[in-house]
Amino acid sequence: MKTSHKLLIPFICTLPLIGCGGSGGSGQATELEGSWKLGCNYDVEDERYGTESFAISGSSYAFEASGSDYDDCSIPRFSVRERGSLLIGEEMILNSGITVKKLDVTPNEVFVTLSADELVVYNNNNTTCGRSNWQKDIEVDVSNCAALNLTATKYDIYTIDGNNAFFGDNDFGDGSSESSRPTQLEDKFYSKL
Repeated sequence: MKTSHKLLIPFICTLPLIGCGGSGGSGQATELEGSWKLGCNYDVEDERYGTESFAISGSSYAFEASGSDYDDCSIPRFSVRERGSLLIGEEMILNSGITVKKLDVTPNEVFVTLSADELVVYNNNNTTCGRSNWQKDIEVDVSNCAALNLTATKYDIYTIDGNNAFFGDNDFGDGSSESSRPTQLEDKFYSKL
């Protein structure tokens, strides 16, 4: 679920569909248990650099991301923090022949911090999430922002190759429903820490 509004809490709706835990929510450890990171990379569609990391414990996950104008990601324009639950489903084979697992992710809490003045002004002027009191470098809970539908379950896929985790490419299924689960993997990957 991508947003075309470059200044509307950018990146929130482009969060990767990450996480996993015990099948059926049992809390069992899986190959994704632990901490993972995607280093500073450029997102052509969103025209920004960013970093992402997540941690898995049982059937819970915590995700953090930031967006920057700089190729070293040193000065963030915004950051996002998300926590939720997840469920690993059955294996499926992609048209490419790669075997992946289904992954259902349900965010419970989503927080945003805007660090660029123009993002604060834009979101205040547009009363983003019903708020006109956005402040620079102040974390805001946007979990209940109906306009962004942030806590809807996202349907993804993943595979592990060594110490690297690959997730579904939203250009080949946006993950908004079981029938729109991605059918290809992204080239970018998260490395296990």
